[in-house]
Amino acid sequence: MLVLLRFLKKVFQIILFFLLFYFLHGCLSENYSSSNKIYESEHIYLDDISITPSVKLSKVIDSVTFIMLEDYVDAESYRIKKISFSKDFIFVLYENSSDLFIYNRNGRFLNSFNEIHSNYFYSTIRSFSLDNSENRIYILGEDGRVVVCNFSNNAEINFIKAINLQTNRVVELLKLNKEDFFAMTHIYNDFDFSVSNSLDGALKKNIVYSEKVFPDDGRHVVLRNSILSDGDLFLFQKFNNDTIYAITENRLVPYKVFTFTNETVVSTTASNINSKGMGKRNHRLSFFFYNKGAFYLKYIENNEEKYLLRKSDSTFLKFLKDGLINDIYGSVKFNCIGVDPFTNTFVFSIPRSTLNRYRSFDESILDSRSVEIIESFVSNSSDNEVLVLLKF
Repeated sequence: MLVLLRFLKKVFQIILFFLLFYFLHGCLSENYSSSNKIYESEHIYLDDISITPSVKLSKVIDSVTFIMLEDYVDAESYRIKKISFSKDFIFVLYENSSDLFIYNRNGRFLNSFNEIHSNYFYSTIRSFSLDNSENRIYILGEDGRVVVCNFSNNAEINFIKAINLQTNRVVELLKLNKEDFFAMTHIYNDFDFSVSNSLDGALKKNIVYSEKVFPDDGRHVVLRNSILSDGDLFLFQKFNNDTIYAITENRLVPYKVFTFTNETVVSTTASNINSKGMGKRNHRLSFFFYNKGAFYLKYIENNEEKYLLRKSDSTFLKFLKDGLINDIYGSVKFNCIGVDPFTNTFVFSIPRSTLNRYRSFDESILDSRSVEIIESFVSNSSDNEVLVLLKF
């Protein structure tokens, strides 16, 4: 009997050890799973990454592609509000525009539309989302209606249906990989993010889950490109929050947590936020774009613009705005506007109105190839923007 008790005690100790190991490992690694996909939360301590005082852009990137969009725009503003890519086309929505424009991969204008069906006309398009697996586009209007269309191989647009969301508080929508699942951001609502399993019928009935993501300081700030995707991963960013969330079918998962010394706004779940160190913040994440492991981050700290790049080889590069030598396209601005998942590039733009100015006093820093390309842009009569696709 004594031998049996000792044996059982030993077995109990072994089981307890493995249970404790499993628990501690789960706590430390902060792994989350959804539909057999594991999302590991990564904490990035910005103050631990040293600043590179001088960064020559040509030494950072692996490749560059220039695309001048053909001048066929009737928009009030040529500033790009949203850009998305399919295998063959570039879809562009301009600020204050009632049209969505389609270009080929060389920038040649192919089509534009705002009146897909005689009963559905948009005075202003708020946002749109592509479903490249179905060659389908979802167009969100200011009035809360969504027009669903197919686009053909020659950029023809075919109307499928129009949906009334019965609310005009949806700011952005993004088609997820799962059939009929959509991520949405909201304004002036009890929640600012939701995932729905259908657009048909009353939106509230189709919501799988919704979140009010900290901080709720009473301000309703529309953060452009707050939901984004590289084709495989879907992410959400909230204004004044230092966490980038992965969008799953049943909850938001902290994915990239950017931490500042003695001041951070992070969450272990979207509904349980640690507001430690809050008060007057001296930093703000401005723009974040992710592409197959690499990312671009622009943030403000102590009134200084800073950039953090994670290259495809997982190395970090951190620099100040004044530390960038833009010998690729001369601009003093380094604002990413989107990603092209088909070429694994980050997308920047040069408005033509700035080409002459940058060209005139930045020629000395441009490499010879860029000088030749930008000279052709300056001589061109187009007033539209030039896209710069960078791979790093």
